[in-house]
Amino acid sequence: MYLKDCLVCFFIIISSYISIYCQTTSELLESGIVKFNNSDLKGSIIDLTKAIEMDSNMAEAYYYRAYSKFILLNYKGAILDYNKVIELNPLWKVPYFNRGYVKSKLSMYLEAIADYNISIALDSSYADAYYSRATSNFQLNNYNESIIDFTKVISLAPENKDAFYNRGCAKDKLKNHDEAILDFKKVIEIDPQYSMAYNNIGVAKNSLNDFAGSIPFFNFAIELDPQYSMAYCNRGIAKYKLNEIKSAVIDYNSAIEIDPTYLDAYYNRGVAKHDLNDFNKALEDFETIIKLDSLHFDALYYIGLIQYKLEDFDKAFNYISKAIEIKDNDEASYIIRGNVYTQQKKYSLAILDCNKAIEINPNSGLAYHNRGIAKYLLGDKNGGCKEIRKSLELGYTNAKMLIKEICQ
Repeated sequence: MYLKDCLVCFFIIISSYISIYCQTTSELLESGIVKFNNSDLKGSIIDLTKAIEMDSNMAEAYYYRAYSKFILLNYKGAILDYNKVIELNPLWKVPYFNRGYVKSKLSMYLEAIADYNISIALDSSYADAYYSRATSNFQLNNYNESIIDFTKVISLAPENKDAFYNRGCAKDKLKNHDEAILDFKKVIEIDPQYSMAYNNIGVAKNSLNDFAGSIPFFNFAIELDPQYSMAYCNRGIAKYKLNEIKSAVIDYNSAIEIDPTYLDAYYNRGVAKHDLNDFNKALEDFETIIKLDSLHFDALYYIGLIQYKLEDFDKAFNYISKAIEIKDNDEASYIIRGNVYTQQKKYSLAILDCNKAIEINPNSGLAYHNRGIAKYLLGDKNGGCKEIRKSLELGYTNAKMLIKEICQ
């Protein structure tokens, strides 16, 4: 779940009396503002630039040219113009706010926060500045700071549904799921058509393992927005957790139909197909993910796992090894590759991978079990049985049968 991306920046347009130093300069400035308001941004920039050439101290001209450049996605040019506005009028709160917003578009969140701080210092009731500072802190994973600012926005504008929504998102990131749900419910109270709030209540309930309770909220979200691919995917997760795997697949299908690039939906459907022993269809999903993201660890892992189950050990080795290159601290990957080595009769290598799995998780009963098998197959019966008994002590109950067969 992500912070709502459609954050609206309400730039404040100042309509103040402009002293006329030169009629031509004044006319150019006025023409630039008119063209700006009529969305003729390039024309506006031309007129404003001419005005600036005639009078380089016209803060308003730099201001509107900066705003035009921002809309045209010339962020660096906009920042330069806002710098000039601030130089000419350092007590004007709006240019600091706007420059901060532009910086946030360039992912310069710390620099953006510095600008919002100045805006707030100039006007302690500047709700937009608190809101935007909150979103920048959210992007930096500073969720507590984000919550403080969203709370301030709510105190200044109690009906600001987006502030409640995003504060809920921050609380959810901190695993305060119950509190997050309260914020999302407040959003719905303000705007019953806010589909993302219903979805996020469902996500929070999933996090609380209330899967049955989450499904009605995903239903509401989908009813409000039938193209809401994330709600279908999240409802699929809830159904999967309730062991309604075939029904979950249907939801993942819907999510992918809406968004053919939705990697999480392909991944979740692949896992479901794997659990249904439909290995070929599962492979199709994981291979689709790899085409879209060649470094997707989980997809590589599952392809390796399935190839191992299909007894194509060479392919299993290749994919699991690629997964380990990406993430070298995953216990399960070393266990699977160790199994591959055992099947290939490379018992010493299998032991090395089991060693790595145990290093990552010293309580891995399965790793001890598999290392015991490898040692046994190398002719070290005593050492092997010691490992297998250790696995039973750690709770790996499948070791009981093997102990009876080879360790009596």
